[in-house]
Amino acid sequence: MHATTNTNAGACPCEGGGTLSLLAGIDLLTGQVHACVENRHRSREFIGFLKKLDTAYRSDTTIKIILDNHPAHVSKETNK
Repeated sequence: MHATTNTNAGACPCEGGGTLSLLAGIDLLTGQVHACVENRHRSREFIGFLKKLDTAYRSDTTIKIILDNHPAHVSKETNK
């Protein structure tokens, strides 16, 4: 994963004054990065990222996740 230069400095593909939310994880065995860039960081976006991770691995694979206490990570929707 690498950063790119914005060649159109006046344009921003996001709302909220240019703030984006990066949801990302790395597979420590393979080095593969799983990432989503979202306009917001709510439970809805976080759950979507978890579903993306779930589809990237076989059903018998255990996925371990370390999180902070951001409201999207500890919401009722996330814990279903």
